[in-house]
Amino acid sequence: METPTFAEGAEKIGLRGDELDRVIDAVAADPARGDELKVDGVRCRRVPPSESGMEADIDVVFFLAAPDVPIFLLDVYLSGEEVMLSRQERLEMSKALSSVADAYRTNARSKVVELRKRKE
Repeated sequence: METPTFAEGAEKIGLRGDELDRVIDAVAADPARGDELKVDGVRCRRVPPSESGMEADIDVVFFLAAPDVPIFLLDVYLSGEEVMLSRQERLEMSKALSSVADAYRTNARSKVVELRKRKE
């Protein structure tokens, strides 16, 4: 799932269309790959450029909560830009993301119940 910050980052670096799809597919194909940041479930994956797309490697920051929850694409930028989070920022990020999986599951369950009621 693309977050607004991810979409803004993609636009900022000119990542769109087939190249954007290729980057997302690379993360989705192997979400365990990439460097773990010091926040549970948050990883950074470097994706090399395609022959016809971007000229530099692309770094994607994403949240992998659990196998039953989609990957949340948090940010994207050209490689070379360091992601340095302070201890306070890591704590804030961890707190904000800690409830994402539960909220997703709750919302998904309510949608399933709603769809079942429509079929009855």
